[in-house]
This record gives sequence, C-alpha cells and structure tokens, in this order.
Amino acid sequence: MIGCINKRERREGKVKSMRVKEKDIILKNNLKCKIRTPESKDSKIFIDHLMKILSETDFMLTYPEEFTTTLEEEGKMLEETADSENKAMITAFINGIVAGNVSVYPIRDREKVSHRASIGIGVVQKFWGLEIAKHLITMALDTARKMGYSQIELGVFKDNHKAIKLYEEFAFVKCGEVPNAFKLKDGTYRDEILMYRNL
Repeated sequence: MIGCINKRERREGKVKSMRVKEKDIILKNNLKCKIRTPESKDSKIFIDHLMKILSETDFMLTYPEEFTTTLEEEGKMLEETADSENKAMITAFINGIVAGNVSVYPIRDREKVSHRASIGIGVVQKFWGLEIAKHLITMALDTARKMGYSQIELGVFKDNHKAIKLYEEFAFVKCGEVPNAFKLKDGTYRDEILMYRNL
C-alpha cells in the first residue's frame, strides 16, 4: 500500500522524487495557469512571490524583513526539494510570475512520525477567488499520498476564517488550539488552530 511506505523504502530508491510535470489549467476568469514543481531557474520570481505574500497579510508566519534568503540559497532549496523523496513544492504560474505555491514537508525526520506531513500554502492577493488554492491543495494531497504519507497537518491563524473554511472543504478537521501562538508587531496576540486529515 502506498500509505505504508517507510524511510527504508525511500533509502532503497523505491520512492522517487515527486516532481510535478507542467500542467495547464483554466481558472474561473479564463486566465491560463501553469502548475508545476519550481526549479532553481525560478529563484528570482519565487523570492518576489514570497516577499509579496509576506507583505500582504499578517496570516503568514514571517515578516517581509525577516526573509533574507539569497538567490543562490533559494535556488539550492528549490532544487533540493524538487529532487526530494519526502518533500514537495507545487507552484502556480500566471504570465511568468508565481501566483501561488503549496509545500509538503515531513513533520520530523523520525521513523515514528514518518507517516505525517505538514502543508503550507500562499496565494498572491490579486489572484484570490480564482480557485488557485483549491487546485494546489488537490495536487498537494495527491502528491503526499504518493510519497507515502497517511496524515496531513497544518496550523492556521484562528481568525483566518476564509482559510479554515477552505481546509474544511478538503476534509481537514480541527484537533487543537494554541493560545497566543503569534505575537504581532503591535503587541497583540493571535491563537493558532491545528488541523489534520487522513489520506
């Protein structure tokens, strides 16, 4: 069963990297969107994307000024992830820019939790409402399943009601809450909702 793949099988090469080949999709407004695994050649537009989404909302973990990754470092990370057997990134491109991205990462590098992965997603604000997130999450869940994960987890700001509703549409359920998980620059705190779903 694909859900029972373990670290030994990954080491023995029975599980290959999960590069997503380029796929064209048509969004709600008839915009063409290309979805694929990002590579080192995408470093510049990927950094631009990250800086954009970090500056658009407080619902991300990082402030823009905290993101100091260089082009070289970003390129190396993108390639390592693309070649990984237990990590994946899937990106939506519109007119040569990154419109959204989803990542799948192991919770920890330990056998007892090798069935668990976390998921994170970000979409540029001007592309909200076009169902990019839905396409990315669908592909991320399928990719995670193929990598052998049987449980996907995430954390979300408690007041990010739109995101919580989206995750619930994909059968994620709330399983906990962390009070005062985030402290913003203005001194206010936000709670975090923990969610998971089985694959």
